[in-house]
Amino acid sequence: MESLLLRISDTAILVFETVWLPLLIWTVITFAVWVVLRIFEKIHPVYQYHTRMALIFSLPAGLFFLIVVNQVSTWMTASADAGLKIITMTSPLDITFISVEETAGIPLVSLIYAFLFTLFIVGVIFFMARFFIHAHHLKSLRGKCSLIPISDIEHLTSENLGLAMATRKKVTVAYLQREIVPVTFGFRSPVILLPESLRNEPGKLNLAIRHELSHITQHDFFSHLMVIIPEALFWFHPLVHRLKRELVEYREI
Repeated sequence: MESLLLRISDTAILVFETVWLPLLIWTVITFAVWVVLRIFEKIHPVYQYHTRMALIFSLPAGLFFLIVVNQVSTWMTASADAGLKIITMTSPLDITFISVEETAGIPLVSLIYAFLFTLFIVGVIFFMARFFIHAHHLKSLRGKCSLIPISDIEHLTSENLGLAMATRKKVTVAYLQREIVPVTFGFRSPVILLPESLRNEPGKLNLAIRHELSHITQHDFFSHLMVIIPEALFWFHPLVHRLKRELVEYREI
């Protein structure tokens, strides 16, 4: 058990030493940009949305780039040293003095690192599990719904039909008996969920369908899925959650 805790602690220290400075730099820059966006709220919503998207994606992308650079640097150093012949001489007798305190158990610092790293892993698992549960719910919902090709929807305007054809995707519509906010899910074969009450209201129906077709045209469902990764990996960072909430708001705008 002690060896496992020490191994977890060593891993936590390695991760912390690699991540803390880039994470701090990202936090300072992102917070400054976010404050500017909040002050100048009259900036066009498209720019508000894409700037926040760039900020949230820059965190995992920057860390991944850093890891790749460090790995390449390690390989180059190893290749450069491969041709060197190093002769080392060691003493035939190695004597080490260990104090009683060091043998008493695992250091408190190591326990703290192990606990924090375990907590981090649990958080990642929680957010990923929540995503997969939600995905499973949508998949089961797709199977239960009666899907109607969008071209067969009554009272559909030619403008909406043309917009649906322009997506080059198999767009279907499903009506639910309960009152829901219109929503779209699916990337290759998008499904538009609408409340049954809109079936006989052509004006509201076409307005809702046009709104959801705009989401499909802009690949908003795919971008939403991609935001799940930064949110799961950096669930402990409040700025990540703030950016995600505002992304949802500006996506609707």
